[in-house]
Amino acid sequence: MRITYFFTSEDLSGLPAGIYNVKVSIHNDSLGCSDSTDMFVDVNALPEPYAGEDTCICLGDSVQIGEPDNPFWSYLWTPTGSIISDPIVYPLVEDTFVVNVVDTNNCIGADTVIICVNPLPDIEALSDTIIILGNSASLTGVGGSTYLWESSASIDCPDCPQIEVAPDTTTYFYLSGLDTNGCAGNDTLLVVVEYEDTVLVPNLFSPNGDGRNDILYVRT
Repeated sequence: MRITYFFTSEDLSGLPAGIYNVKVSIHNDSLGCSDSTDMFVDVNALPEPYAGEDTCICLGDSVQIGEPDNPFWSYLWTPTGSIISDPIVYPLVEDTFVVNVVDTNNCIGADTVIICVNPLPDIEALSDTIIILGNSASLTGVGGSTYLWESSASIDCPDCPQIEVAPDTTTYFYLSGLDTNGCAGNDTLLVVVEYEDTVLVPNLFSPNGDGRNDILYVRT
């Protein structure tokens, strides 16, 4: 006995969400009889999660991806394995994060976000130096696009790439810099201050054995 089913809808796949009235016809070839009935099919919309906007961060930074929680969805992120809607991630290299959700109708949706990672700039403060008290030293920052010098000593132009300093004592100078991606690096240099000795050479002495000014001493 062969039973043939006829569906009046041409295609039941790929339908937009909604309720559809479908007529089902049944035909029994051996008995030569047929019947039909109407049924309603409820097509549920697929969930549409948002993984976040593609963005770049600096090496060592973190970024929050995803969106606020939908209590009617369950979440699973790859490759992290996180099951919350908006995890914080710490990628070391560029990576693609995929969120898969399942709603209360067991319908599945997914989205992806790409996070790129920029390296940190190699900021250098040039360079350790020695000066005599009262003199100045020229310090130069390289490796960034903007700079900030800091120290316990006075700095006339802290955001200049090159500065002139004249500390009174041995002093550290700290340089931080940003590159065009907004990533930061830093370096430190030391300016050693030395004191120039004053040499006193007497211009008179009397080596006559009387115990006064018999010997010529050089004093500092």
